[in-house]
This record gives sequence, structure tokens and C-alpha cells, in this order.
Amino acid sequence: IEAWRPDLIICDLVMPRLDGYRLLQWVRERNFDIPFVLMTVKTSAIEPIWNSGFRPDAVLEKPFDRQDLLWAIKTVLRKGRRGKQGRKKKEIRP
Repeated sequence: IEAWRPDLIICDLVMPRLDGYRLLQWVRERNFDIPFVLMTVKTSAIEPIWNSGFRPDAVLEKPFDRQDLLWAIKTVLRKGRRGKQGRKKKEIRP
């Protein structure tokens, strides 16, 4: 991430070695201006994450459909990280 800055990060909450929340925390602590979409099946985990100091730009509860994913991507790319203007807009096609 430090060498190549992605336009968007989409990750699961539960991953081996580094979970999605720790990745989110790592990205935010370094002030990377990268929109972050977190996916989870653990609905009980959403509230503590949302109330923490490290918030994702969107949370998708699994299972979700293609339209939900596209909506989340378009929304976070359109508004940019924390509502900042000037991010390059991208057209997303299914």
C-alpha cells in the first residue's frame, strides 16, 4: 500500500494474519487518503468498529448482492475519503 496507492480498499473483516480492522487501523494511522470498504458476516462486530476511532467508509454485511457492492464502491469513490472533493471519479461497469 505504501509503494502503490490503490484507489479503493475492499477487504473482509476476518482474514488470516491481518484482519480487516487491523488493516483499516494501519491505513488510517498513516493518513492514507484511500476509501475503505469492509465486508463482514459478523454483524455483532459492526457496531464496535463503527464506534472506534478508525471508521471504514462503508460496511457491507454478507451475504450481499452485486448491486450492493457496486453501490458501496460508487458511493465511496464519488464522495472520496471523508467527503474530500477532488478525487478522480471512475466509471464502474458491471
